[in-house]
Amino acid sequence: MLHGKKIIAICTTKVNTPSANSLITHLNDRVREHGYIVFVYSTCSELYQLNPSDKGEESVFDLLDFNVIDILVVNYEKIKDRALSNEIIRRAREKGKPVFVINGNIDGCINVNFDYKAGFLEMSRHVIEHHGVKRPHFMAGFEGNKFSEDRFEMFRQVLAENNIPYDDSMKSYGDFWSGPTIAATEKLIETGKLPDAIICANDSMAVNVCGVLMRHGISVPDDIIVTGFDGIGDARVSNPTITTCMCSNIEIADRIADYIIEGDHLSDNFECIVTPKMELAQSCGCNPHITFNAADHLTMLNDRFNRYQSEELNLFEMVANIFTLNNINDVSDTLMRSSFFDLTCILYKECINEKINPLSIPKNKDEENVFVLFETDKSAPFEPYEFKRADLIPELDKLIEIGDPLIFVALNFINIPLGYVCFHYHNADMNNYYRVPQTVSILNNAIGGYRNMRFQQFLNARLEEIYKLDRLTGLFNRNALVNTFEETYDRMKNGDEDITFIISDLDRLKYINDTFGHTEGDYAIRAVADALRAAAPPHALLARWGGDEMVALFVGGCEEYRIKEDIRTYLEKLVLENNKPYEITSSIGIVTVKPSELTTLDDITKSADRLMYSDKIAKRKARI
Repeated sequence: MLHGKKIIAICTTKVNTPSANSLITHLNDRVREHGYIVFVYSTCSELYQLNPSDKGEESVFDLLDFNVIDILVVNYEKIKDRALSNEIIRRAREKGKPVFVINGNIDGCINVNFDYKAGFLEMSRHVIEHHGVKRPHFMAGFEGNKFSEDRFEMFRQVLAENNIPYDDSMKSYGDFWSGPTIAATEKLIETGKLPDAIICANDSMAVNVCGVLMRHGISVPDDIIVTGFDGIGDARVSNPTITTCMCSNIEIADRIADYIIEGDHLSDNFECIVTPKMELAQSCGCNPHITFNAADHLTMLNDRFNRYQSEELNLFEMVANIFTLNNINDVSDTLMRSSFFDLTCILYKECINEKINPLSIPKNKDEENVFVLFETDKSAPFEPYEFKRADLIPELDKLIEIGDPLIFVALNFINIPLGYVCFHYHNADMNNYYRVPQTVSILNNAIGGYRNMRFQQFLNARLEEIYKLDRLTGLFNRNALVNTFEETYDRMKNGDEDITFIISDLDRLKYINDTFGHTEGDYAIRAVADALRAAAPPHALLARWGGDEMVALFVGGCEEYRIKEDIRTYLEKLVLENNKPYEITSSIGIVTVKPSELTTLDDITKSADRLMYSDKIAKRKARI
């Protein structure tokens, strides 16, 4: 039990559709007063293609925690990835949780199925027996599709019952969709042998069949009766309205709710059958006076469409702006000020690390903490923060107390999981649910695009750094120092402080290389670089000027004796601590000029070189 409520988890796809919406909202309404709350785990596509693009969406099901979920409902027909559905069911049963499977047949589960065959049998009998049709035609779905073939079997059965011989001219394929259906209907008309009725395997095909017939001046139902199946909304607003069979998810929700509330049979393995109910309408002539307020429906559609377009334009402008931002706090603030509501956005922590390749699958998405990017019920500006992943979203107890369904959808970009978003619409209805795919798509592009831009900027900075830096010492290389000097020359020239240039040259590098090897020679070069870095002021520009020459350039004067003594002491200590069999020393030249005396870097270098060589010669004489 979570925060005093039992959790019913629904795994489905496309919550923006009327069928999914009615299942979710009606089930939640039925069970909320009995101590239950509905969590929905959904994808925006049906996972039909089973390709890599589905993997990012499927990551939402990783959020399923069967330690707190009490009952699982899987919309088996809607999730086309059967292996995924079966794995979710296996995980639930392994934890001993009751599982309801909608439109599937899985051992060990409560299978709640529409009896499509019984519904289509009733429809076929109504057309052929009630209307006395002698020349019926069947508009099939995809060739070989189980649902289409089952309905065709019922069509053939009714033909046999009424002694109507069947031949292949009585069947066309509309593939459940508009284009193929229109083509099949046109071809049927071209034969000149029109049927008395066209019995379609779904409503979409029936709507399109009516459209083609009426364009050819063929009256429905006076010349040809047309029927559909499934009971989609388009059947009610078509002209004529379509006689169909209603496969109501509200009735499915009622059956599931009854079992849950009564508490019986939750551990049983059985099938619950729901028979689709025939709805008579104008297309068969049985309900010619059926009315539908098309004006209200069109007003709603136009309002939603225009609002959708306006929102989408603003959101895409927001996405373009996010691409230019330099930190995740600004992204959060921008999203908080946009037209989102009733949602919480969670990211995996790797997704806010600009140094991690955005094309790599997050390794830490199962870590204890996640990152709350924004919450729409908070005020802007919003400060993103870490959050315990096991708790799903902040203030979960308050949302559970409100009692509306919580809808979880994965965020992903180029198939890479980014995190998830939780929609907690109040008084949920389709006017809110239709926004889910749009919102998820915008967030995917905004966050994914921002990650890509920041990673590109990081790579560019690294490339520039690599271009500027000497690999052995970590100091600037010569070109970088020259370019920096040219960029800052005017500022130094017009300043008030002296400019100092130091050159430090490693002594006896050839001797170290020849006697102890080039690895030790490299060690000695790094030592001279580190000694100069330690002795120079923190703001100094440091560079490897040549093979064993290091330079420092900075604004401000210096005590030459102190710089030289610091470098000498640093190197002596380093040799002693690391027990080196050779000494490391450097010859040093230091030039300090007034701003008015500042000439070219080449002139300053030559002056420092002369002093450095004087120091080197003096050391040689001393050794001799």
